[in-house]
Amino acid sequence: MMQKLKPCNLFHTQGSLSQEVARPSRLPDIQIPPLHLQRQSGRKMSNLEEAAIGLFCKATEALRTPHTVEEDFACITACKMLQMEEGLRLLCESLILEALNKGLRGQITSATHICDLSHSPSPPPGPTTPPPPGPTPSPATSPTPEPQPGR
Repeated sequence: MMQKLKPCNLFHTQGSLSQEVARPSRLPDIQIPPLHLQRQSGRKMSNLEEAAIGLFCKATEALRTPHTVEEDFACITACKMLQMEEGLRLLCESLILEALNKGLRGQITSATHICDLSHSPSPPPGPTTPPPPGPTPSPATSPTPEPQPGR
């Protein structure tokens, strides 16, 4: 003869699974059926069976718990980083941590640079002007005339 146990509550605070009561899910749109565990009548559950039931209850609660926006962002970021090669992933991780640390210190603005450049960047190209008309001086010719002796 099989006896049904009560569906377990995912907040294990009572010390024994048989004392827990089921509570309604906080997310009614997620369709996770309640956990109905059975055991043989008259037989005491082993510690392993009780631990397994507790694990199932905790897993069920985790599936029913809504994620925060921060958790969702972390998951998306981690999934994208897993698609990178290891060297790029480590560089990206370093940049993200640097940005977070600057943010915690209140040092982020819209002009903040996360990465220090090891060399100065080349200046942006300016407007180009056409050379003046006339013969082009050779590189050996000095652009300024030198004074001539005796004049």
